[in-house]
Amino acid sequence: MFTTASTVLIVVIGWFLTDKVIEPRLAKTKVDGDTSQMITMEALSTQERKGLRAAVFSMFVVALLLALSIVLPAATPWAAPAEQVAEGMNPLLVAASPLMKSIVTLILVFFLVPGIVYGYVSGSVSNHRDIIKGMSHAMSGMGYYIVMAFFCALFLYAFNQSNLGTLLALKGANALKSA
Repeated sequence: MFTTASTVLIVVIGWFLTDKVIEPRLAKTKVDGDTSQMITMEALSTQERKGLRAAVFSMFVVALLLALSIVLPAATPWAAPAEQVAEGMNPLLVAASPLMKSIVTLILVFFLVPGIVYGYVSGSVSNHRDIIKGMSHAMSGMGYYIVMAFFCALFLYAFNQSNLGTLLALKGANALKSA
């Protein structure tokens, strides 16, 4: 109940702040940099519509193939071995199952295949080099995040190894107890 109420509250507050506070302020902001690189909203061409239809179809095909590989074989390779599954648990949803261990790869395939199909059908991609160039361009802005994530991971590892969190929790509990 709390989760549902907080979700609705966060959505309403997020909408209000975005629509009534942030957007009016951004409308007055001047764009710096090269405006020729900005994305424009234009109608899709016939070829782009065809590519979009093919991409959606390919996404359904990937989802169907995954569903069939889970459902059709009696002993699906996506399920965890019986000895690793507790009583009453679904063998597909156990952390040790190959399905759960492959979730990142499955998400990659689920979005990569439609992207490639769209590129080839719409004509925006002519060979594999164009695909790699597009992926590199999309990730080029992530460098700052990766550097920050690296140092955050180092800090968290050092904090975890030092047991400083446990020490602070014990000291804090003792302080509350004595208070």
